[in-house]
Amino acid sequence: METMRILILISLAAAIVQSEYYANYNDPLTRDSMNFEKRAVPSMRNMINLNKRSDSDNGAFDREFLHFGKREVPSKHNMINLNKRSDSDKGAFDREFLHFGKREVPSKHNMINLNKRSDSDNGAFDREFLHFGKREVPSKHNMINLNKRSDSDKGAFDREFLHFGKREVPSKHNMINLNKRSDSNSGAFDREFLHFGKR
Repeated sequence: METMRILILISLAAAIVQSEYYANYNDPLTRDSMNFEKRAVPSMRNMINLNKRSDSDNGAFDREFLHFGKREVPSKHNMINLNKRSDSDKGAFDREFLHFGKREVPSKHNMINLNKRSDSDNGAFDREFLHFGKREVPSKHNMINLNKRSDSDKGAFDREFLHFGKREVPSKHNMINLNKRSDSNSGAFDREFLHFGKR
């Protein structure tokens, strides 16, 4: 009877321990905590895989990062490619930036084009800016047009502004009209304002 009781207690204890183990094993966080000490040192299989990756895989990460110190000086192959780009490619970057010092003085071809633009093109920029000093005095053609406008056009600007000094004294015709307005018209302004003192 005592033996049966001891076996039952042992089986119950084993069942409880087994249930607790499987409950913790199904939980990822608890499983990692339980196996932390065992996983601190990589296994031999993992070490073999790591060596294979570093030695034979030669991926982008392996070339660019782990071998960074070895690639500070370009290889002979890269130097040949660099010389080809600089000498024969003559791209936009090569012409504009690396050869900047050589292009400070315009070439003969550019000077010819510049002279053609200044001498024969005679565009708006050439007339208005480069010849500004020559155009300070109006030409004969412009003077003729100016005289025509001042003498014969007799527009509003000519009557009101240029002849302003001549019109300070009213003419005889205007005086007659003024007298007629003051004497015979007898408008509201004439009655109320000009005769204010008389009333």
